[in-house]
Amino acid sequence: MSGKAPVFIQGRGLVCALGADLPAALECLRSGGVEPARPETGPAWPCFAIADADADWQARAQRLVRQAVTQCGPLDHEAPLFIASCSLDIGALETLPEGIPPAHDCLRLPEAIAAWLDWRGPLFWFSTACTSASAALLQATEHLRGGHATLVLEDCARRPNSRSDFSPTHQAAALRPAEAGPTLRPWRILGRHFGPLPADWRAQLAQRLGGRPRRLGEWAELALFGALHCLEDAGESSLPAQARLRLSSIAGPTQALQTALAEYRADGQPLPLGFLQSQPNQALAHLAKALGWQGDACCLTSRETLASLRLVCQSGATELLLGWVDEGGKRSDWLRLQAYEETDLPVLTDFAALADRQLTDFRLQDDL
Repeated sequence: MSGKAPVFIQGRGLVCALGADLPAALECLRSGGVEPARPETGPAWPCFAIADADADWQARAQRLVRQAVTQCGPLDHEAPLFIASCSLDIGALETLPEGIPPAHDCLRLPEAIAAWLDWRGPLFWFSTACTSASAALLQATEHLRGGHATLVLEDCARRPNSRSDFSPTHQAAALRPAEAGPTLRPWRILGRHFGPLPADWRAQLAQRLGGRPRRLGEWAELALFGALHCLEDAGESSLPAQARLRLSSIAGPTQALQTALAEYRADGQPLPLGFLQSQPNQALAHLAKALGWQGDACCLTSRETLASLRLVCQSGATELLLGWVDEGGKRSDWLRLQAYEETDLPVLTDFAALADRQLTDFRLQDDL
């Protein structure tokens, strides 16, 4: 055992292709399960879909999410809410004739879910492909060891029988800590990369990598540019093995998603390369290779930047590389942090202050 404080499951909920709750799903499995369906269009691979014929995607998603969360029992709606999804509202986007809306971002669906649940606490979205739920659950347990209750929700609310409908489940788990205890520690800034990018940033990246990166979308290239400069600013050539990597973005790889949706409408399915570039978590693999590192990494997004920074800093890690990347405005801000023992430090109250090179260390106030 790791010696860490235990975390207890206070409630759980499930709506899936096997049934409307956990007992129904288990009974269905005992009876032999369900037969797979076939997508309406595209490749004829088998898929499993929740038995719900409502054509209104938003209404369907809202009803199923509420159904799963209700099964968890009474909840603290001021607690943090962790939502894990590698697909977000792709089922709704597939039905739009002109591509994704200009205002679309990674938090549109999570914020809609919070509104459906009348949730008022901090909101976090995780995307690491098929391990999204595990990443959110692991981060939530670290948060709980700081003495906070929370709710983890895995939402894959896709359009019924669509080609993206691989894992149609709505799972929720209400968790509570075994004991309270502060986990925040002071941090030293070893390196950073903030501010506008130079006009030739792509040429600089190609020179640094020894050639123009292939099969990468612009969003991933932006992440690479900022992360490598941040590591250089820290005087490091690679990331320590025990470090944790967190990549945050409000919009994600928007252009790649637009391209994948256009391919979907034209040919019945997106091309493999276009689809991969549209997945935020794919940038993590390219970052790990460029940084000479393999370890704990995930995409974590919150509109409250300080809240996401606080969440990561209380996770028990002692080495961190954190990035905030968006194509709009060509943003690629990064921090290389290291925990240490000094306690008489200023409390960080403004995220923008991290760009100031006069600030070399800080601590965070635990007010999640």
